[in-house]
Order: sequence, then C-alpha cells, then structure tokens
Amino acid sequence: MQINSTKYGYSRLTNLFRKGINYSQYNKAVPSAVRPVVGNLPKDLLNLIIKSNPYNKRDAIIEVQNAYIKACNILSERTKLIQQAALRLQITEENIISIMFGLERQDESVYADKIFNINNKQIIENAQRTLLQYLKRVIPSIDNIKLSFIESGTYSDVFKCEVLDKEGKKIISDKVLKCFHDDADPSIDIDKKCAHFLQNHSTEEIIKNSRKSGQKINSEEFDKVKQNLLNYIHSMSKNHLTVSNYTSKMHGAYAEANISEYIRYMSGHKLSYKDGIVLPDMYVLSDKPFAISTYVNSSMRANRLFDFKRLGLYHSDANNNKNFINGICVDIGGIMPIVDKMKIQSLADSRQNNTALPLAKIYQYIEQARQSIIIGDKAATKFLKHFKDNYMPKMDKEAFLSNIVYADIFKDKKQPVIEEIINKQIV
Repeated sequence: MQINSTKYGYSRLTNLFRKGINYSQYNKAVPSAVRPVVGNLPKDLLNLIIKSNPYNKRDAIIEVQNAYIKACNILSERTKLIQQAALRLQITEENIISIMFGLERQDESVYADKIFNINNKQIIENAQRTLLQYLKRVIPSIDNIKLSFIESGTYSDVFKCEVLDKEGKKIISDKVLKCFHDDADPSIDIDKKCAHFLQNHSTEEIIKNSRKSGQKINSEEFDKVKQNLLNYIHSMSKNHLTVSNYTSKMHGAYAEANISEYIRYMSGHKLSYKDGIVLPDMYVLSDKPFAISTYVNSSMRANRLFDFKRLGLYHSDANNNKNFINGICVDIGGIMPIVDKMKIQSLADSRQNNTALPLAKIYQYIEQARQSIIIGDKAATKFLKHFKDNYMPKMDKEAFLSNIVYADIFKDKKQPVIEEIINKQIV
C-alpha cells in the first residue's frame, strides 16, 4: 500500500489520538483516515533525505516512507511462517516440557525447524534488498542495509535496522522496525496442541517419562506453567470476543499509535530515552501496520522512571522485564487510564484466594474502576500534576512496588531495573 491513498474519513489521526486513548472503534476510525500515518520519519533520517534532495523534499520523504512500507510488508510474511511451523510441530512425551517452557519464555526455537529457518532467512534478505533498492534512489550514499530479528511478541515482530555507507559506517543511528501481526499470537496453534496433549496425559506420567530421558523437572513449576497454558486456551476459546475487544483497546498498532501520540502531546515537551521512555517516531497504519523507533542499546540508561501517573495513566505491563531496557520503557502496549487501586487490589486478592472469577467479569470490573480524569489538552498536564501533588498520598518504595505487582493481575514478574530507579527517585 502507498501512503498517498484516496480514502474518505479523518484527514489526519493526530487530533483524534490527542483527545484520549483506549477507543473501542479503532477498526472503524483508523481505516477511514485519508493518511493513515502518525508521526514522521526519525529526525536524523529526515535530515539526510533533505540534504540529498533539497528541491523535492516532500516527494523524497514520501518515497522513503513507502520504501519502509514495502520492506515491512515483506517482513510481515514471517507470521505465516510461524503458523505453518506450528502445523508441522508434533507434540510428544519427549518434547512437551521443553515446548511448554519455551512458550512461556516466547522462545522461537520451539517452532523454528529447518524449513522455518530457511524461509525466515529468505524473508529478511528480501526485505533488506527491497529497502536498500528504494532508499538508494533517494539517498545515494546508502550502500548497505542490515536487518536482524530481535524478538517476537504476542502482537508484533521486532527487527533491528542498520543503515551503512560504502565504508561500512552507520549513516544514521540504528532503528527498530516493529511489524504488527494481523492476528494476535500467531503461535496459538502450538498452545492448543500442548493443551490437547496435557488433557490426555497426567502430570505424573509426563514427569516420569521426562526423568527417564534425563530431563530435570520441578513438578511444582511444571504444574504452574501447565495451568497457565490451560487457562489461556480456555479463556481464548470461551471468551475470545471479550478478550479481543478488551485487548484491542490497549494493544496492537492502532492502540499503540494512539497511546504514543497522546503521551507525546500531553507531556508538553520532547522526550528522550533519559526520561525513561522511547516513543516510536512513526506509525504506518496500513493493512500491514508497522512502527519505526530508536534502537535502545546497552549503553543507554534512563535517568528516571517515566511518570505515567503524571498524565493520569498507568502501564499494566510495567512489571514485564521485556518492556524495559535499563529503565527505559520500549513497549507502550497495555497503557490505560488510572484505575481505582482499591478495586484492582480486591480483584487481585480474589485471584490469590482462588475465587473463580470469569475473565469477562474481571475485564468488566477493571472498566468500571477507571477514572475519567483525562481532559484531552495540554492544560490537563498541569491539572494532573496539581492533583498528584496535593491530593494523592505520598507513596514509599514498598507501596509503589506493591502497586506495580497488583496492577497487572495476570503476571508476577520482578523488574530489577525499575526497582533500581525507584531506589533513586522515591524518598
């Protein structure tokens, strides 16, 4: 798809995305936009384009944007490879445990057989060639493009992109290409296969056979992973529409583009990684949506934890280590308005006490707990800061950490880097 489309609807999405977040009608609003783009190319890349094309800047910028669209369309084919590999994968007594724990870690080696690896390599090489071919038309100094896979998530595949000259030197800083899935979690077929196997084999039988083959397995940990997997499949089959409608407000390309623009606008100033967050420079919300953002390397560290609360928001995935690098938030899926903490705590307590709460009911309670304190313009920043400073009780470290734990009901992971920053920031 080319950017300069002739659709009728919103002329731009910027104003809509600055007024609020977590809309329930993204699938109607976004495709209607005449220009389904939020943000622009990274500044260093823009400068390079303008320098090389001083008399046709606009056309050159659009051509570069379309070059990335072509490359990301190719990279999006990776989703089909995962689905095909899932169909080939056979679950046995010998591999069930490694597959289960691999799924828990989102480890692609679970399904990456020889066929997948060959085709996956081909897709990345095709995307590299395509991006290089079209970028060189606009920026002749570019001589090489290197794309490398970083990770696969529930809603996207993430790649590192390096742009080099003839001497092998980097012309611009490294970027991240985040290609969103058409359907969430392309590896769900593997989860289903595992669930079917587990329902037909007892824990004792599986552990006994695994120990015979020399595998060391903790039965308690196995039961936990097993239950998580079975609960996930049960929830997706029984509450698929409810789960899909709820998560689409906070995850995926449309929601993330909205959240990114909202945070950028409401913060009232330019944000850098030192502020504890990296927002993508550009989202292209076409039929194969993707985002371009700064690559956060190991030498980059946040000076402070980004204060979502100041904007009336919280990050429900704040305790997921994969969403942070050295205290820098690199994934903004799962951000929502502040909720009534007492109600969320009550939900968390009921889960801990093994009270049977349907997933749909939990989502309903969370929706009811939300507070409508987002105004939708820059004045809200001052209002919310005043609200926090004067009306919200000062929290110590322990209270803050406990809040992070129960804000995301469904996970219980530690965040060492966040804790390190909290030690520095909270008195």
